[in-house]
Amino acid sequence: VFAAFVLKAESFDVPPTQYVWMMLAALGVSIPLFAHLGLYRAVVRFMGAQVIRSVIVGVTLSVLLLAALNALGVLARIPYGALVIYWAFALLYVGGTRMLLRAALLGRGQMATAVVIYGAGDAGARLAGSLLTSRQFAPVAFVDDNPAMHGSLIHGIAVRSPEIGRAHVWTP
Repeated sequence: VFAAFVLKAESFDVPPTQYVWMMLAALGVSIPLFAHLGLYRAVVRFMGAQVIRSVIVGVTLSVLLLAALNALGVLARIPYGALVIYWAFALLYVGGTRMLLRAALLGRGQMATAVVIYGAGDAGARLAGSLLTSRQFAPVAFVDDNPAMHGSLIHGIAVRSPEIGRAHVWTP
């Protein structure tokens, strides 16, 4: 919230006392909201699309509640532009730090065995999701008989035709 005020005011001056109440309100609104959405229980290693959705919903609800407090005059008048900046920063901080931590914890070592998953359906996607949290195996491609799936991405992993593997050795 402080960074949003600084950017909106284009000054590093400490915000007036009434802005401090907005910062405390942001904490008072956001922490219980994020706890309710499970963001503090999420195991970083197993984060997926559900956690990203929770981050977006949580941050958006937090900003909307602060905007409502602002509109009702409960707190000092805060420029709505500062709330938009706060929303963007909160998404980056709350979601970005979790993604960076996940990437650091799951960094692929040289010991991971590359695997190809046959079948790009629900079971294959779940298997890839599980393998992506493993340091032992690294899924590098899907192979599927369905031509409609060829060239698509699942968890960032390409789906290929089984004919490619028969014709030559390919690299991910």
